Amino acid sequence: MAELKRRSVLALGAAGLAWPALGQTPAGRGAANVLFICVDDLNEWVGCLDTQPATRTPNIDRLAAAGTLFRNAYTPVPACKPAREAVLRGLLPMRTGVYVNEDAVPGWLRARTSLPRLFRRAGYRSLGGGKMFHGQFHYAGLNTLGRRSAPWEEDYAQEEDWDEFHHFDYECLPSPWPAAGIGRRAYDWGEAPAGHPTPDEGLADWAAGLLRRPSDRPFFLAVGFYKPHIPWYAPKAFIDLIDDDAIGMPDNPPEAMKRLYPAYDSSIYRDPIEKKGLTRAAIKGYLAAIAFADHQIGRVVDALHAGPHAGNTHVILWSDNGHHLGEKRQWGKQTLWEQSTHVPLIIAPAGGAAGQRCDQCVSTIDLMRTVCGLANVAAPADVDGRDLAPLLHAPETPWRYPAISVKGPGSVSLRYGPYRYTRYATGAEELYDHRDDRKEWNNRAESAAYAPVVRQFDALFPKHFAESATGPLMMRLRRKIGSYTDWLDTALSFSDPCDS
Repeated sequence: MAELKRRSVLALGAAGLAWPALGQTPAGRGAANVLFICVDDLNEWVGCLDTQPATRTPNIDRLAAAGTLFRNAYTPVPACKPAREAVLRGLLPMRTGVYVNEDAVPGWLRARTSLPRLFRRAGYRSLGGGKMFHGQFHYAGLNTLGRRSAPWEEDYAQEEDWDEFHHFDYECLPSPWPAAGIGRRAYDWGEAPAGHPTPDEGLADWAAGLLRRPSDRPFFLAVGFYKPHIPWYAPKAFIDLIDDDAIGMPDNPPEAMKRLYPAYDSSIYRDPIEKKGLTRAAIKGYLAAIAFADHQIGRVVDALHAGPHAGNTHVILWSDNGHHLGEKRQWGKQTLWEQSTHVPLIIAPAGGAAGQRCDQCVSTIDLMRTVCGLANVAAPADVDGRDLAPLLHAPETPWRYPAISVKGPGSVSLRYGPYRYTRYATGAEELYDHRDDRKEWNNRAESAAYAPVVRQFDALFPKHFAESATGPLMMRLRRKIGSYTDWLDTALSFSDPCDS
Protein backbone atom coordinates (compact mmCIF):
# COMPACT_ATOMS: atom_id res chain seq x y z
CA MET A 1 0.00 0.00 0.00
CA ALA A 2 1.19 3.48 -0.83
CA GLU A 3 2.67 5.66 1.89
CA LEU A 4 1.72 9.28 2.21
CA LYS A 5 4.24 11.86 3.32
CA ARG A 6 3.92 12.99 6.89
CA ARG A 7 3.76 16.62 7.96
CA SER A 8 3.58 18.04 11.46
CA VAL A 9 0.37 19.57 12.76
CA LEU A 10 2.58 22.44 13.92
CA ALA A 11 3.28 23.27 10.31
CA LEU A 12 -0.43 23.43 9.61
CA GLY A 13 -0.94 25.78 12.51
CA ALA A 14 1.96 28.07 11.68
CA ALA A 15 -0.06 30.19 9.28
CA GLY A 16 -3.01 30.35 11.66
CA LEU A 17 -6.60 29.52 10.87
CA ALA A 18 -8.88 32.08 9.30
CA TRP A 19 -12.57 31.32 9.22
CA PRO A 20 -13.49 31.59 5.53
CA ALA A 21 -16.20 33.70 4.03
CA LEU A 22 -18.80 31.20 2.97
CA GLY A 23 -19.84 31.23 -0.64
CA GLN A 24 -23.19 29.48 -0.72
CA THR A 25 -24.99 27.90 -3.61
CA PRO A 26 -28.49 29.45 -3.52
CA ALA A 27 -31.28 26.92 -3.13
CA GLY A 28 -33.26 26.96 -6.34
CA ARG A 29 -36.63 25.59 -7.33
CA GLY A 30 -36.49 21.80 -7.33
CA ALA A 31 -33.54 21.56 -4.91
CA ALA A 32 -33.89 18.55 -2.63
CA ASN A 33 -34.94 18.97 1.01
CA VAL A 34 -33.09 17.50 3.99
CA LEU A 35 -34.71 15.60 6.87
CA PHE A 36 -32.04 15.34 9.58
CA ILE A 37 -33.07 13.06 12.47
CA CYS A 38 -30.97 12.78 15.63
CA VAL A 39 -31.81 10.21 18.31
CA ASP A 40 -30.41 10.90 21.77
CA ASP A 41 -28.26 8.21 23.42
CA LEU A 42 -29.27 5.52 20.91
CA ASN A 43 -26.57 2.87 21.00
CA GLU A 44 -26.01 0.07 18.48
CA TRP A 45 -29.17 -1.79 19.58
CA VAL A 46 -31.17 -1.40 16.38
CA GLY A 47 -32.48 -4.37 14.47
CA CYS A 48 -30.52 -3.68 11.29
CA LEU A 49 -27.23 -3.83 13.23
CA ASP A 50 -28.13 -7.22 14.76
CA THR A 51 -26.61 -6.51 18.19
CA GLN A 52 -29.50 -7.03 20.65
CA PRO A 53 -32.10 -9.76 19.96
CA ALA A 54 -34.84 -8.10 22.03
CA THR A 55 -34.77 -4.70 20.34
CA ARG A 56 -37.77 -3.54 18.29
CA THR A 57 -36.94 -0.91 15.66
CA PRO A 58 -39.02 -1.66 12.54
CA ASN A 59 -39.05 1.95 11.37
CA ILE A 60 -35.31 2.51 11.67
CA ASP A 61 -34.80 -0.82 9.91
CA ARG A 62 -37.17 0.28 7.15
CA LEU A 63 -35.20 3.49 6.70
CA ALA A 64 -31.95 1.50 6.54
CA ALA A 65 -33.46 -0.63 3.77
CA ALA A 66 -34.27 2.55 1.82
CA GLY A 67 -30.72 3.91 1.84
CA THR A 68 -27.21 3.14 3.08
CA LEU A 69 -26.63 1.71 6.55
CA PHE A 70 -23.16 2.47 7.90
CA ARG A 71 -22.53 -0.55 10.08
CA ASN A 72 -19.37 0.89 11.66
CA ALA A 73 -20.20 4.52 12.45
CA TYR A 74 -18.75 6.25 15.49
CA THR A 75 -19.31 9.39 17.51
CA PRO A 76 -16.55 12.00 17.77
CA VAL A 77 -17.26 12.28 21.52
CA PRO A 78 -19.10 9.78 23.77
CA ALA A 79 -21.29 12.46 25.40
CA CYS A 80 -24.30 14.49 24.24
CA LYS A 81 -23.20 18.11 24.27
CA PRO A 82 -19.68 17.79 22.83
CA ALA A 83 -20.82 15.28 20.20
CA ARG A 84 -23.55 17.64 18.98
CA GLU A 85 -21.23 20.64 18.95
CA ALA A 86 -18.71 18.61 16.94
CA VAL A 87 -21.24 17.30 14.39
CA LEU A 88 -23.21 20.53 13.96
CA ARG A 89 -20.11 22.75 13.79
CA GLY A 90 -17.92 20.30 11.89
CA LEU A 91 -15.02 20.60 14.36
CA LEU A 92 -13.47 17.91 16.53
CA PRO A 93 -13.13 18.68 20.26
CA MET A 94 -9.34 18.96 20.22
CA ARG A 95 -9.90 22.15 18.22
CA THR A 96 -12.82 23.57 20.23
CA GLY A 97 -12.07 22.46 23.80
CA VAL A 98 -15.62 21.12 24.22
CA TYR A 99 -14.96 17.58 25.51
CA VAL A 100 -17.66 16.95 28.13
CA ASN A 101 -21.15 18.18 28.94
CA GLU A 102 -19.75 20.47 31.63
CA ASP A 103 -17.53 22.40 29.19
CA ALA A 104 -18.87 25.83 28.26
CA VAL A 105 -19.31 26.49 24.56
CA PRO A 106 -17.02 29.45 23.88
CA GLY A 107 -18.40 32.55 22.22
CA TRP A 108 -16.30 32.14 19.08
CA LEU A 109 -17.79 28.68 18.55
CA ARG A 110 -21.36 29.89 19.02
CA ALA A 111 -20.65 32.64 16.47
CA ARG A 112 -19.22 30.19 14.01
CA THR A 113 -21.62 28.86 11.41
CA SER A 114 -23.49 25.61 12.05
CA LEU A 115 -25.06 23.06 9.74
CA PRO A 116 -28.59 24.55 9.96
CA ARG A 117 -27.15 28.08 9.59
CA LEU A 118 -25.31 27.04 6.42
CA PHE A 119 -28.58 25.88 4.89
CA ARG A 120 -30.41 28.98 6.05
CA ARG A 121 -27.79 31.22 4.42
CA ALA A 122 -28.05 29.14 1.26
CA GLY A 123 -31.75 29.97 0.93
CA TYR A 124 -33.24 26.92 2.59
CA ARG A 125 -35.94 27.22 5.21
CA SER A 126 -34.15 26.09 8.38
CA LEU A 127 -36.51 24.25 10.72
CA GLY A 128 -35.56 22.52 13.94
CA GLY A 129 -37.15 20.91 16.96
CA GLY A 130 -36.43 19.01 20.15
CA LYS A 131 -32.88 18.32 21.23
CA MET A 132 -30.52 19.29 18.43
CA PHE A 133 -27.89 21.33 20.19
CA HIS A 134 -27.61 20.44 23.85
CA GLY A 135 -30.42 20.80 26.36
CA GLN A 136 -31.87 18.85 29.25
CA PHE A 137 -34.88 18.25 31.45
CA HIS A 138 -34.32 19.24 35.07
CA TYR A 139 -35.27 16.56 37.59
CA ALA A 140 -33.31 17.72 40.65
CA GLY A 141 -35.45 19.06 43.47
CA LEU A 142 -38.81 18.13 41.97
CA ASN A 143 -39.81 15.99 44.96
CA THR A 144 -39.14 18.93 47.25
CA LEU A 145 -41.23 21.19 45.03
CA GLY A 146 -44.01 18.62 44.79
CA ARG A 147 -43.90 18.74 40.99
CA ARG A 148 -44.52 15.92 38.55
CA SER A 149 -43.12 17.72 35.52
CA ALA A 150 -39.48 18.25 34.64
CA PRO A 151 -38.91 21.54 32.78
CA TRP A 152 -36.69 21.75 29.69
CA GLU A 153 -33.76 24.10 29.35
CA GLU A 154 -31.49 24.64 26.35
CA ASP A 155 -27.84 25.52 26.80
CA TYR A 156 -28.03 28.71 24.78
CA ALA A 157 -30.23 30.53 22.28
CA GLN A 158 -29.78 29.67 18.60
CA GLU A 159 -31.79 32.35 16.81
CA GLU A 160 -29.36 32.60 13.90
CA ASP A 161 -29.69 28.89 13.13
CA TRP A 162 -33.43 28.56 12.61
CA ASP A 163 -36.34 30.14 10.81
CA GLU A 164 -38.63 28.15 13.09
CA PHE A 165 -37.92 25.97 16.11
CA HIS A 166 -40.18 23.64 18.12
CA HIS A 167 -39.02 23.76 21.74
CA PHE A 168 -39.57 21.05 24.30
CA ASP A 169 -41.56 22.25 27.30
CA TYR A 170 -41.63 19.66 30.07
CA GLU A 171 -41.73 15.91 30.69
CA CYS A 172 -44.44 14.38 32.86
CA LEU A 173 -43.13 11.98 35.47
CA PRO A 174 -44.66 8.72 36.70
CA SER A 175 -46.11 8.31 40.16
CA PRO A 176 -44.52 7.20 42.39
CA TRP A 177 -41.32 8.85 41.28
CA PRO A 178 -38.58 7.76 40.92
CA ALA A 179 -40.25 4.70 39.48
CA ALA A 180 -37.61 1.95 39.33
CA GLY A 181 -36.79 1.72 43.01
CA ILE A 182 -33.08 2.58 42.83
CA GLY A 183 -33.45 6.11 44.20
CA ARG A 184 -31.95 7.90 41.19
CA ARG A 185 -33.98 10.80 39.81
CA ALA A 186 -32.73 10.77 36.22
CA TYR A 187 -31.38 7.23 35.95
CA ASP A 188 -34.84 5.74 36.15
CA TRP A 189 -37.27 3.76 34.03
CA GLY A 190 -40.94 2.89 34.01
CA GLU A 191 -44.32 3.59 32.46
CA ALA A 192 -44.93 7.10 31.15
CA PRO A 193 -48.08 8.67 32.64
CA ALA A 194 -51.13 7.96 30.48
CA GLY A 195 -53.05 10.87 29.08
CA HIS A 196 -50.04 13.20 28.83
CA PRO A 197 -48.33 13.47 25.42
CA THR A 198 -44.60 13.07 25.78
CA PRO A 199 -42.16 15.69 24.43
CA ASP A 200 -41.16 13.33 21.60
CA GLU A 201 -44.79 12.76 20.61
CA GLY A 202 -45.30 16.51 20.40
CA LEU A 203 -42.13 16.82 18.34
CA ALA A 204 -43.27 14.10 15.92
CA ASP A 205 -46.66 15.83 15.57
CA TRP A 206 -44.94 19.10 14.68
CA ALA A 207 -42.49 17.57 12.20
CA ALA A 208 -45.14 15.39 10.54
CA GLY A 209 -47.38 18.42 10.13
CA LEU A 210 -44.63 20.32 8.32
CA LEU A 211 -43.91 17.39 6.03
CA ARG A 212 -47.54 17.06 4.99
CA ARG A 213 -47.67 20.66 3.76
CA PRO A 214 -46.21 22.19 0.61
CA SER A 215 -43.24 24.52 1.05
CA ASP A 216 -42.45 27.55 -1.08
CA ARG A 217 -38.73 26.77 -0.89
CA PRO A 218 -36.47 23.84 -0.01
CA PHE A 219 -36.12 23.10 3.69
CA PHE A 220 -33.61 21.69 6.14
CA LEU A 221 -35.65 20.00 8.87
CA ALA A 222 -33.74 18.85 11.96
CA VAL A 223 -35.69 16.63 14.36
CA GLY A 224 -34.03 15.81 17.68
CA PHE A 225 -35.74 13.03 19.62
CA TYR A 226 -34.92 12.85 23.34
CA LYS A 227 -35.52 9.16 24.01
CA PRO A 228 -33.84 6.80 24.68
CA HIS A 229 -31.95 9.30 26.85
CA ILE A 230 -32.52 8.71 30.57
CA PRO A 231 -34.98 8.47 32.24
CA TRP A 232 -36.45 5.63 30.20
CA TYR A 233 -40.16 6.36 30.47
CA ALA A 234 -42.34 4.89 27.74
CA PRO A 235 -46.04 4.13 27.30
CA LYS A 236 -47.04 0.65 28.46
CA ALA A 237 -47.57 -0.61 24.90
CA PHE A 238 -43.86 -0.20 24.17
CA ILE A 239 -42.79 -1.81 27.44
CA ASP A 240 -44.99 -4.78 26.55
CA LEU A 241 -43.23 -5.09 23.17
CA ILE A 242 -40.01 -6.21 24.84
CA ASP A 243 -39.65 -9.94 25.45
CA ASP A 244 -37.85 -10.35 28.77
CA ASP A 245 -36.54 -13.77 27.83
CA ALA A 246 -35.04 -12.52 24.56
CA ILE A 247 -32.95 -9.77 26.18
CA GLY A 248 -29.25 -10.17 25.53
CA MET A 249 -27.50 -9.72 28.87
CA PRO A 250 -23.99 -8.33 29.45
CA ASP A 251 -21.24 -10.91 29.68
CA ASN A 252 -18.39 -9.78 31.94
CA PRO A 253 -15.72 -12.50 32.33
CA PRO A 254 -14.05 -11.98 35.73
CA GLU A 255 -10.48 -12.42 34.47
CA ALA A 256 -11.02 -10.00 31.60
CA MET A 257 -12.56 -7.47 33.98
CA LYS A 258 -9.35 -7.41 36.01
CA ARG A 259 -7.39 -6.24 32.95
CA LEU A 260 -9.64 -3.33 32.05
CA TYR A 261 -8.42 0.24 32.13
CA PRO A 262 -10.39 2.19 34.78
CA ALA A 263 -12.00 4.35 32.11
CA TYR A 264 -15.01 5.84 33.89
CA ASP A 265 -16.65 5.43 37.29
CA SER A 266 -20.35 4.70 36.77
CA SER A 267 -20.81 3.12 40.21
CA ILE A 268 -23.41 5.73 41.18
CA TYR A 269 -25.73 4.00 38.68
CA ARG A 270 -24.22 0.52 38.59
CA ASP A 271 -24.24 -0.30 42.28
CA PRO A 272 -27.97 0.17 43.02
CA ILE A 273 -28.94 -1.59 39.77
CA GLU A 274 -26.69 -4.61 40.26
CA LYS A 275 -27.13 -4.92 44.01
CA LYS A 276 -30.90 -5.05 43.60
CA GLY A 277 -30.70 -7.49 40.69
CA LEU A 278 -32.31 -5.03 38.27
CA THR A 279 -29.98 -5.35 35.28
CA ARG A 280 -32.57 -7.08 33.09
CA ALA A 281 -35.29 -4.64 34.16
CA ALA A 282 -33.08 -1.65 33.37
CA ILE A 283 -32.19 -3.03 29.94
CA LYS A 284 -35.88 -3.61 29.26
CA GLY A 285 -36.55 0.02 30.20
CA TYR A 286 -33.94 1.21 27.73
CA LEU A 287 -35.27 -1.08 24.99
CA ALA A 288 -38.81 0.19 25.58
CA ALA A 289 -37.55 3.76 25.20
CA ILE A 290 -35.85 2.74 21.93
CA ALA A 291 -39.06 1.15 20.65
CA PHE A 292 -40.99 4.29 21.58
CA ALA A 293 -38.47 6.55 19.79
CA ASP A 294 -38.57 4.26 16.76
CA HIS A 295 -42.35 4.66 16.59
CA GLN A 296 -42.03 8.46 16.57
CA ILE A 297 -39.41 8.22 13.81
CA GLY A 298 -41.84 6.09 11.83
CA ARG A 299 -44.57 8.70 12.19
CA VAL A 300 -42.27 11.38 10.78
CA VAL A 301 -40.99 9.24 7.90
CA ASP A 302 -44.53 8.10 7.05
CA ALA A 303 -45.63 11.74 6.87
CA LEU A 304 -42.77 12.44 4.48
CA HIS A 305 -43.74 9.55 2.22
CA ALA A 306 -47.41 10.52 2.24
CA GLY A 307 -46.79 14.21 1.59
CA PRO A 308 -45.67 16.45 -1.27
CA HIS A 309 -41.95 16.06 -0.48
CA ALA A 310 -41.67 12.30 -1.02
CA GLY A 311 -38.96 11.52 -3.55
CA ASN A 312 -37.32 14.94 -3.14
CA THR A 313 -35.90 14.72 0.37
CA HIS A 314 -32.57 13.39 1.63
CA VAL A 315 -33.08 11.54 4.93
CA ILE A 316 -30.28 11.20 7.49
CA LEU A 317 -30.59 9.42 10.84
CA TRP A 318 -27.83 9.44 13.44
CA SER A 319 -27.24 9.21 17.17
CA ASP A 320 -25.01 11.45 19.25
CA ASN A 321 -23.39 8.63 21.27
CA GLY A 322 -23.78 5.06 22.43
CA HIS A 323 -24.60 3.75 25.90
CA HIS A 324 -23.38 0.99 28.19
CA LEU A 325 -25.96 -1.17 29.92
CA GLY A 326 -23.77 -3.32 32.13
CA GLU A 327 -21.07 -4.23 29.61
CA LYS A 328 -17.72 -4.07 31.40
CA ARG A 329 -19.90 -3.18 34.41
CA GLN A 330 -20.39 0.27 32.94
CA TRP A 331 -23.69 2.13 32.89
CA GLY A 332 -24.01 5.22 30.73
CA LYS A 333 -21.63 6.65 28.17
CA GLN A 334 -18.31 8.46 28.64
CA THR A 335 -16.00 5.58 27.70
CA LEU A 336 -13.92 4.99 24.57
CA TRP A 337 -15.12 1.40 24.14
CA GLU A 338 -17.45 0.10 21.45
CA GLN A 339 -20.68 0.27 23.44
CA SER A 340 -20.24 3.99 24.11
CA THR A 341 -18.87 5.11 20.73
CA HIS A 342 -20.65 2.93 18.13
CA VAL A 343 -23.81 4.61 16.82
CA PRO A 344 -26.44 4.06 14.12
CA LEU A 345 -25.95 6.10 10.94
CA ILE A 346 -28.30 5.86 7.95
CA ILE A 347 -28.23 8.07 4.86
CA ALA A 348 -31.02 7.74 2.31
CA PRO A 349 -30.46 10.32 -0.46
CA ALA A 350 -33.36 11.32 -2.68
CA GLY A 351 -33.14 9.04 -5.69
CA GLY A 352 -30.19 7.16 -4.18
CA ALA A 353 -29.53 3.43 -4.00
CA ALA A 354 -31.54 1.40 -1.50
CA GLY A 355 -30.57 -1.53 0.67
CA GLN A 356 -26.85 -0.77 0.83
CA ARG A 357 -24.61 -1.68 3.75
CA CYS A 358 -21.22 -0.11 4.28
CA ASP A 359 -18.71 -1.75 6.63
CA GLN A 360 -16.05 0.98 6.47
CA CYS A 361 -15.35 2.84 9.71
CA VAL A 362 -16.82 6.34 9.47
CA SER A 363 -17.73 9.10 11.90
CA THR A 364 -20.68 11.38 12.42
CA ILE A 365 -18.14 14.23 12.16
CA ASP A 366 -18.39 13.43 8.43
CA LEU A 367 -22.00 14.60 8.34
CA MET A 368 -21.39 18.30 7.70
CA ARG A 369 -19.39 17.68 4.53
CA THR A 370 -21.69 14.86 3.44
CA VAL A 371 -25.03 16.62 3.95
CA CYS A 372 -23.72 19.82 2.36
CA GLY A 373 -22.45 17.77 -0.56
CA LEU A 374 -25.82 16.09 -1.08
CA ALA A 375 -27.54 19.48 -1.21
CA ASN A 376 -24.83 21.33 -3.15
CA VAL A 377 -24.34 23.75 -0.25
CA ALA A 378 -20.80 25.00 0.34
CA ALA A 379 -19.30 23.82 3.64
CA PRO A 380 -16.50 25.74 5.37
CA ALA A 381 -13.16 24.71 3.93
CA ASP A 382 -11.60 24.04 7.34
CA VAL A 383 -14.13 21.61 8.82
CA ASP A 384 -13.09 18.18 9.99
CA GLY A 385 -14.56 15.04 8.51
CA ARG A 386 -14.97 13.59 5.02
CA ASP A 387 -17.68 13.65 2.42
CA LEU A 388 -19.12 10.12 2.47
CA ALA A 389 -20.39 10.43 -1.11
CA PRO A 390 -17.93 7.82 -2.47
CA LEU A 391 -19.33 5.27 -0.01
CA LEU A 392 -22.92 6.18 -0.87
CA HIS A 393 -22.14 5.42 -4.51
CA ALA A 394 -20.04 2.31 -3.81
CA PRO A 395 -20.01 1.06 -0.18
CA GLU A 396 -16.96 -1.15 -0.80
CA THR A 397 -14.79 1.82 -1.80
CA PRO A 398 -11.48 1.68 0.11
CA TRP A 399 -11.60 4.15 2.98
CA ARG A 400 -8.25 5.13 4.41
CA TYR A 401 -9.39 7.29 7.31
CA PRO A 402 -9.86 6.20 10.93
CA ALA A 403 -12.95 7.21 12.87
CA ILE A 404 -11.85 9.23 15.87
CA SER A 405 -13.53 9.44 19.28
CA VAL A 406 -12.19 11.84 21.91
CA LYS A 407 -12.77 11.65 25.67
CA GLY A 408 -10.59 14.60 26.71
CA PRO A 409 -7.18 16.11 26.03
CA GLY A 410 -4.86 13.21 25.23
CA SER A 411 -7.53 10.49 25.46
CA VAL A 412 -8.46 9.29 21.99
CA SER A 413 -9.74 6.12 20.31
CA LEU A 414 -9.24 5.38 16.62
CA ARG A 415 -11.32 2.79 14.73
CA TYR A 416 -9.96 1.54 11.44
CA GLY A 417 -10.66 -1.76 9.70
CA PRO A 418 -10.90 -4.49 12.34
CA TYR A 419 -9.01 -2.51 14.98
CA ARG A 420 -9.69 -0.14 17.84
CA TYR A 421 -6.63 1.65 19.16
CA THR A 422 -7.02 3.80 22.27
CA ARG A 423 -4.49 5.89 24.11
CA TYR A 424 -5.39 7.66 27.33
CA ALA A 425 -3.90 10.87 28.68
CA THR A 426 -2.02 8.72 31.20
CA GLY A 427 -0.17 6.98 28.35
CA ALA A 428 -2.04 3.68 28.80
CA GLU A 429 -2.83 1.96 25.48
CA GLU A 430 -5.46 -0.50 24.26
CA LEU A 431 -5.63 -2.38 20.95
CA TYR A 432 -8.58 -4.61 20.14
CA ASP A 433 -9.02 -6.80 17.07
CA HIS A 434 -12.72 -7.07 16.23
CA ARG A 435 -12.21 -10.10 14.02
CA ASP A 436 -12.20 -12.29 17.13
CA ASP A 437 -12.87 -9.83 19.94
CA ARG A 438 -15.81 -7.57 19.17
CA LYS A 439 -16.59 -7.18 22.87
CA GLU A 440 -13.07 -5.80 23.38
CA TRP A 441 -11.83 -8.03 26.16
CA ASN A 442 -8.33 -8.90 24.87
CA ASN A 443 -5.98 -5.92 24.83
CA ARG A 444 -3.23 -6.62 22.29
CA ALA A 445 -1.37 -3.33 22.66
CA GLU A 446 1.66 -5.07 24.17
CA SER A 447 1.59 -8.09 21.86
CA ALA A 448 4.67 -8.34 19.63
CA ALA A 449 2.50 -9.69 16.82
CA TYR A 450 0.51 -6.44 16.81
CA ALA A 451 3.45 -4.07 17.22
CA PRO A 452 3.29 -2.96 13.54
CA VAL A 453 -0.39 -2.07 13.97
CA VAL A 454 0.33 -0.03 17.12
CA ARG A 455 3.07 1.86 15.26
CA GLN A 456 0.71 2.67 12.42
CA PHE A 457 -1.89 4.02 14.83
CA ASP A 458 0.75 6.01 16.69
CA ALA A 459 1.52 7.82 13.43
CA LEU A 460 -2.15 8.82 13.13
CA PHE A 461 -2.64 9.94 16.72
CA PRO A 462 -3.53 13.64 17.19
CA LYS A 463 -0.63 15.72 18.42
CA HIS A 464 -2.35 18.81 19.86
CA PHE A 465 -5.39 19.31 22.06
CA ALA A 466 -7.21 22.48 23.01
CA GLU A 467 -7.71 22.92 26.72
CA SER A 468 -11.19 22.84 28.20
CA ALA A 469 -11.29 26.61 28.47
CA THR A 470 -12.94 29.72 27.08
CA GLY A 471 -11.99 33.33 26.46
CA PRO A 472 -8.65 34.64 25.10
CA LEU A 473 -6.81 31.35 25.67
CA MET A 474 -9.37 29.51 23.54
CA MET A 475 -9.01 32.11 20.80
CA ARG A 476 -5.27 31.53 20.71
CA LEU A 477 -5.72 27.77 20.61
CA ARG A 478 -8.24 28.10 17.80
CA ARG A 479 -5.65 29.86 15.67
CA LYS A 480 -2.92 27.40 16.56
CA ILE A 481 -4.56 24.05 16.01
CA GLY A 482 -5.09 22.93 12.43
CA SER A 483 -7.59 20.45 11.04
CA TYR A 484 -6.89 16.88 12.07
CA THR A 485 -8.59 15.80 8.85
CA ASP A 486 -6.12 17.80 6.76
CA TRP A 487 -3.23 16.40 8.74
CA LEU A 488 -4.40 12.84 8.15
CA ASP A 489 -4.07 13.44 4.42
CA THR A 490 -0.34 13.83 4.96
CA ALA A 491 0.07 11.20 7.68
CA LEU A 492 1.23 7.64 7.21
CA SER A 493 -1.51 5.65 5.49
CA PHE A 494 -2.54 2.33 7.00
CA SER A 495 -0.76 -0.84 6.02
CA ASP A 496 -2.60 -3.75 7.57
CA PRO A 497 -0.19 -6.66 8.23
CA CYS A 498 -3.16 -8.98 7.88
CA ASP A 499 -3.85 -7.91 4.28
CA SER A 500 -1.19 -10.20 2.87
